[in-house]
Amino acid sequence: MIPSIIKEEINIYLGSVPKPYLIPSINGPKDSVCTYWELPPQKEEDKPLHLRYQEITSRIYQLLENKNDPQAELLIKEAHKLLNGIPVTKRFGYSLVSINDLLIFDKLKGLRKEWWDLHSRFTDSGICIFQGYKSVEAQATRIADILIVMPNQDQYEFLRINQTRGNNHPIGTDRIIDVLDKIDDEYGIVIISALMDFVEFIFEKPVEPNSRARIRQRLYRLCPSAEELTDNIRSGRVVLWWD
Repeated sequence: MIPSIIKEEINIYLGSVPKPYLIPSINGPKDSVCTYWELPPQKEEDKPLHLRYQEITSRIYQLLENKNDPQAELLIKEAHKLLNGIPVTKRFGYSLVSINDLLIFDKLKGLRKEWWDLHSRFTDSGICIFQGYKSVEAQATRIADILIVMPNQDQYEFLRINQTRGNNHPIGTDRIIDVLDKIDDEYGIVIISALMDFVEFIFEKPVEPNSRARIRQRLYRLCPSAEELTDNIRSGRVVLWWD
C-alpha cells in the first residue's frame, strides 16, 4: 500500500483525491495495486516548450487567413523567441522545427512539472510515479492528465502489471524488461509510462553521440515499428509502441 503520509502530501500538492487505477486490457479494465490522481490544467508558464510552440503556430495559421491581422505579427515574434538558440530548417519559406529538437532544449523533456516535482520528492520512498494519458487529447499531445503511483520501488514492475508486450512483434514482457534494464545499467533510464502495448522512458543524462547508434539498434530489435528512434534518443525521451 501507498503510505498514508505520501498520499496526503500528493493530495495537497495536486489538489485532488486519489482513485484506484485500473489497468486497460482486451477483456476490460482490471484492478491493480496502483492509485492515480487527476492533474490540474497546466498554467501557461508550466507548459512544455513544444506544446507552447504548437499552440502559437496553430493560432498564427488561423490568423494568417486575415493577412492584415496585427496579432499575427506579434505571435510570429513570440514563436521566434521560443526558438532562440534552437536549430531551425528553412524550407519553402517556412521555418521547420521538430518536437525532438524542442525537447533537447526543454529541461522538463515535455513532461509535466508535477511529475518532476513528485518524482524528485519521493525518490527512494518505496514508490514509483508514472504519467498517464486518460483523455483523447492527452494521448494525442503526449501531455499527461493523470499521475499514477505504484507502491513498489522497482520501476519495471509497472510493465509487469500492465503486461507490456509486442502486438505486431512477438516479444514478451520479460524480454522488454531485460533489454531496458541493461540499457539502464549502462546509461540510466527512468520509465515514464506504460500500457499493454506501449512504454515510454527518459534518459537520466544526455546520451553521447557515439553511443546512440548502438542503443538505437538494440531498441529497434525490441520494437521494429518504432519511429524516429535516432531523434528520440538524441532528445532524451523515447516511446516504444507495438501497434
